[in-house]
Amino acid sequence: MNKNEMMKKILGAGEVGGFKIRVVNTPRFMVQAGDREIWLDGKHGLEKRQDGLDNWVLRTLRERLTSSDLGESFAYIGADKITSKSESQTLHLNLSHYGVESYKGFLTANRLANHIALTEAENQSPEALVGLETTKQNRIIFNFVGSQSCADKKGYDRVKRGKFATVYLNTDTGEYLAEKTDACKAEYAPMAHLDPSEITDEDLVKAMGFAPNEVIYQA
Repeated sequence: MNKNEMMKKILGAGEVGGFKIRVVNTPRFMVQAGDREIWLDGKHGLEKRQDGLDNWVLRTLRERLTSSDLGESFAYIGADKITSKSESQTLHLNLSHYGVESYKGFLTANRLANHIALTEAENQSPEALVGLETTKQNRIIFNFVGSQSCADKKGYDRVKRGKFATVYLNTDTGEYLAEKTDACKAEYAPMAHLDPSEITDEDLVKAMGFAPNEVIYQA
C-alpha cells in the first residue's frame, strides 16, 4: 500500500491521534452586494451582524422583488394672462404603483397665484364695487416645457412625451393626465403584482436554493 492509499485509509476512518475529522457540507448562501460578500445560513437565510439586522438581505430581496422605484419629472411654466408674470415649476410623478395606468391632477403656480390674489384684493372689479356678484376667471395658463399641440385627447390641448409617461395638459385649467408608457411597465419589479407581505422568509430561502452553485474554499 503506497503512502497516499495509507493516508486515505487512516484519515478516512475519521479519527487519528486524538483528532476527529469530518468533511463538512453546510448549506450557506453567499450574497454579493456591491463590493461586499455576505454569508447567510442555509436554514433561515440569516447573517451575523453587529447591528442586529440579521435579516437585512431577506428584507432587501423582498423589497426588490415586489417594489418598483419609478418616476419622472416634467418642467412647466404658469403665466398670468393679464400681467404676463410667470413662474417655473416641475411636476414630479411617482409611477411605482403596479396596475395603475394613469394619473390625474392639476398644475399649480402658488407664488403667482398669491401675487394675483393680492392684486385682486387691492383692485376691486366694478361689479364688486357696486355689490354685484362676479364670476372669477382663471388668470393662469400653463404649459409643459417642450410640449406639442394635441388634438387627439378630449379636454387636453398639449402633450409632453417622456420615457415613462406621456402627459396631456389643458392649458387653461392646468389639469393634466399622465399615462404610463410600455417602457415604464417594462421596468416593474419582477414580482410587482405581489405585496411584500405575501413573500415569506421561508419562500425566499427555498428559492435561493436554486441559485447557481459555486465552490468556495474558505476557512
